[in-house]
Amino acid sequence: MSFARSLALASLILCAGTSVRAQESWRAIEIARFDGLLDIAAAEPGGDRTILAKTAAGTLELSLQGDRIAQRRPIAAPPLPAGTIPHARQGSGRASIGAAFLAAPTRRYRHGVLGDDIEAGAVAAYPLGAAAPRDVRSAPFVFALPDDSVFEDLVPRVADLDGDGRDEIVLVRSYLARGAALAVLGVRDGRLAIIAESPAFGRPNRWLDVAGIGDFLGRGRAKPQIAVVETPHIGGVLVVYEYAGGRLVERLRRPGYATHAIGSPVIGMAAVVAGDGADELVVPTQDRRTLVALTMAGGVARERARIGLPAPAATSILAVAPEAGRRADLLLGTADGRLVRVRR
Repeated sequence: MSFARSLALASLILCAGTSVRAQESWRAIEIARFDGLLDIAAAEPGGDRTILAKTAAGTLELSLQGDRIAQRRPIAAPPLPAGTIPHARQGSGRASIGAAFLAAPTRRYRHGVLGDDIEAGAVAAYPLGAAAPRDVRSAPFVFALPDDSVFEDLVPRVADLDGDGRDEIVLVRSYLARGAALAVLGVRDGRLAIIAESPAFGRPNRWLDVAGIGDFLGRGRAKPQIAVVETPHIGGVLVVYEYAGGRLVERLRRPGYATHAIGSPVIGMAAVVAGDGADELVVPTQDRRTLVALTMAGGVARERARIGLPAPAATSILAVAPEAGRRADLLLGTADGRLVRVRR
């Protein structure tokens, strides 16, 4: 499986069995250091013993054994289908959409927050069970934006948001004149279309990042919510949206977090973990030097734990299987190239 596909799946899958509880003592342990560490991902969906580390020199497959790497070997990452944008990752669902990609590269919005000035003018989707695509320009479902906006994103997040057995696609849409908005797309009447959208910021070069999708309000995993961080580089406000009644409804807002470093292709620097009756979100603080475990059950955000890091977080955050008798830990990379295990 390619690094791009694994990374997209790792960012969407809820880490079942992982729990963050109040008053827990956590510590960050350095288990390796790499020159030019760019990102990490589970090698397979739900996997937690074999990790892919993307570095400036290429992709490494790492076998974890406790707080050390038992084996590492370079691997070749297969290219994405033709027609995708740079740094793209595949999104995958479980209900009706098997694969989704951002396509139609364009330079009509010169923000460059994700590492270059190339954004997506369209999204392409394939039904569950479809063969692996070679060229997304011939996908069964394609939605192209008008010239007033782009998808300022890298991976379509795919999930059934309303429990109707059909997957929706969650993306960041940025208007050239009004900045970013959160968009939800779905296949309706045989075509892919935008079915809900949050208000845009009202000015260009203002962006939001999707932190995760989960049952944050404790209403059941059949109807999850979407957590985003608005302007993660200038204020970092966590906002939770719920797709209800055919629209996006804001349920919670709390400042002080960041899930992205400006100019980086690493997005959604957060982890969704199972808590007591609701999913919880592990997200960095504004300086990315501390991880915060948040519970938002009932629409009220509360910090359950704070974990100091040796350097700012810089990669995706993964849950990894614990040793016998322990709950799962977290794994992430920092800005100085450390691979860190956050142990409870």
